Amino acid sequence: MAKPGPKTEKIPTVDPESLKGMTTKDALAYWLALPTRHRTPPRQKDLAELLGVSEERLCQIKREEGFLDTVMEYRKTFFKQFTSDIIAALAATAQQGNDRAAKLFLQYVEDFKETTRQERESLERKEFVFMLGEDKLSELRKLIADERKSVDKGAIDAEIVHELPE
Repeated sequence: MAKPGPKTEKIPTVDPESLKGMTTKDALAYWLALPTRHRTPPRQKDLAELLGVSEERLCQIKREEGFLDTVMEYRKTFFKQFTSDIIAALAATAQQGNDRAAKLFLQYVEDFKETTRQERESLERKEFVFMLGEDKLSELRKLIADERKSVDKGAIDAEIVHELPE
């Protein structure tokens, strides 16, 4: 007796007759949410004919505000069933040493966020200012004030985060 293989879910298919019972907008959104090879009828022109509207009407609907959100909701419904398997595959790939898979896995599972070099340098500059003694901090404030007088105010990259008592 053969062992059953892993359960494989199917991507929904379209019964063209069921599209006729939907609004034109919903039928088009449902149809577009499916991968091309799973669409029945296969072409937008044929879908327009099936729904009894012009192809131009379908194009107008596609440009309506919020329409792509509807398509995305159908996609999420269709493909959510694959999420756990994809995360498991991603974890396995990460464990094999794939850095990109590890980063993506950590971003998804652990809410890992990378800081850019610019963000790190900005934090380091702010930390440095906090470590200055009062005399050096006063000197730095004077330099910033003098520089602001001599150039456009927007050109100085400095801010006083917390005013220390003098």
